[in-house]
Amino acid sequence: MIILNYIKLFKPRIVIANLISLISGFLFASKNNIDYYKLFNISITMFLIIASSCIFNNYIDIDIDKKMERTKNRILIKKLITKKKA
Repeated sequence: MIILNYIKLFKPRIVIANLISLISGFLFASKNNIDYYKLFNISITMFLIIASSCIFNNYIDIDIDKKMERTKNRILIKKLITKKKA
């Protein structure tokens, strides 16, 4: 259950949507000469960048998210993960 909380913290749908754009752009630009090593490295790097951005957003907006109906059930608001661990 704790691992699911960490996964929810970085908003996987946002990460996946951005990775789809990244991979499709990479494949389109490669013109049938795909460097899989570069694709893998770029995908992992972008995954980490986007996920950490989502976590920072959750951390920074705690006071705002408490007041909004749509965001009041986020992981850091419910204190399922501490700020320090995030």
